[in-house]
Amino acid sequence: GLYRYDKHLKPVNLNIKGIEEVNGLTVWGMCRLKTEPLICMVGQPGFIITYNEITGETKRFEPAVFNSVTIRQVLQDKFGNMWYGTHHGGLFKGNALTGIKQMDTGITRFDGIPKTQIRNLIEDHDGNIWVATELYGVYKIDPGSGKILIHLTEKGDKGHNILSNAVSCLLEYNDSLMIIGGGGVNIYNT
Repeated sequence: GLYRYDKHLKPVNLNIKGIEEVNGLTVWGMCRLKTEPLICMVGQPGFIITYNEITGETKRFEPAVFNSVTIRQVLQDKFGNMWYGTHHGGLFKGNALTGIKQMDTGITRFDGIPKTQIRNLIEDHDGNIWVATELYGVYKIDPGSGKILIHLTEKGDKGHNILSNAVSCLLEYNDSLMIIGGGGVNIYNT
């Protein structure tokens, strides 16, 4: 479910229009949008809920493009595009102009990454999108062009390889180091 707590971590009423106090929502990821006063929640089965922080209202979408596959990750890039990582359908991109407003037509699958589980999405200090996958390592994407700038795998060249293709998490440590969790701790000098 989705719950709310006070500053002492005591449960309080959820108080979100459109979501029941006792709910069975399976929310896997959230992000606060940079372009609007919205919080975007994603989950199972393939839903997107937007919560307006000013009006307190929600809208629920289940875009057909996800085919009811669980959406695990959500991120808004520096251009306003929305990125969605799914349980086993790969990566999807919502166009900045239509993606959050036209959920049925504004979201498309990002073909540069195979259909796999997307375990983590982060934006680095330059605005590039880093994608951790279950089977294919790590990708760094330029969100403007859609070009894959880096692909790190276990079989990559020295200095561009990681311990395992199964990557769980990513952390930008500073402006030149990316910490990659997968098969151990990988420290990649960007």
